[in-house]
Amino acid sequence: ANIPASVLAEQALTAPQREAARGSKRTEKDLEEEKGGAGAYSMDWRKRYLLENPEWKHDPIPEIVDGHNVADFVDPDIEARLEELEREEEAAAAAAEGAMDEDDGEDTRLTEDETRVLGRIRTKKAVVKQHSRREKVAGQHRQPMPRTAQGARAPGKTAESMAQALEQVGIDPRRAVSRARSRSR
Repeated sequence: ANIPASVLAEQALTAPQREAARGSKRTEKDLEEEKGGAGAYSMDWRKRYLLENPEWKHDPIPEIVDGHNVADFVDPDIEARLEELEREEEAAAAAAEGAMDEDDGEDTRLTEDETRVLGRIRTKKAVVKQHSRREKVAGQHRQPMPRTAQGARAPGKTAESMAQALEQVGIDPRRAVSRARSRSR
């Protein structure tokens, strides 16, 4: 067996010696194992970009909307303005709370008329809710009815009722009734 001397020398080294001999050349597999293994590690593809200036590799990619760079419209002192606005809101909330504390002495209860009206409103809302729920449930368990059955059952939807309505107006219903009957068959 003709084994090269370099291979024999590599085999003779221990793991730490092999690591030192390899130098700083770390593979993606090594990085993956160090940073949690497959599924936890995501390779940095930008480090392989070939750009004029290597510092550009990790620059944020501009977000373009309607042909304009969004970063051009960002206010640089937004943080200071936000803090100022939060201080104003806190002051306004404290003032409102202080005003509410002062109003505690006033009578804020409803009058009898207001209570009665409020009760009627709540009752009406409850009735409407119950009706809606009943209709929803009933509609879910109801078979669809064919149009012919709907026409026969619905009041005022028969040929006879149409004839009576036409006679009351003073129109001869024979042609209309025969046409309706021929179209329904």
